[in-house]
Amino acid sequence: MGKHRTKKTLNKIEGVTKDRHYVYMAHFEGELLYIGKGFGNRYLHMTSGTSSVFGLNEMFFRGIKIETSIHMDDLSEEDAIYLERTLILSENPKFNITRTDPDK
Repeated sequence: MGKHRTKKTLNKIEGVTKDRHYVYMAHFEGELLYIGKGFGNRYLHMTSGTSSVFGLNEMFFRGIKIETSIHMDDLSEEDAIYLERTLILSENPKFNITRTDPDK
């Protein structure tokens, strides 16, 4: 299933292709803020002010540096979806919406 990476600061993701996905995280001063999945440059939304996550944008525009990391890469889309959901439910990040009904 994929490669595990912990707290590696991202400048550029190497070896990520359009058909392989990853699960990424955002931290600030040790607090887990957000968990997402994607491919290509998807993770960049967390530090660009263009995220659909209001809290991340607010931090960006206040000049707060968010640390981004890849939790695991080289995943199929199905594995990335499963891992993202599992981590959100177990870690309860500040800016993720947690739903207990998987059909929502």
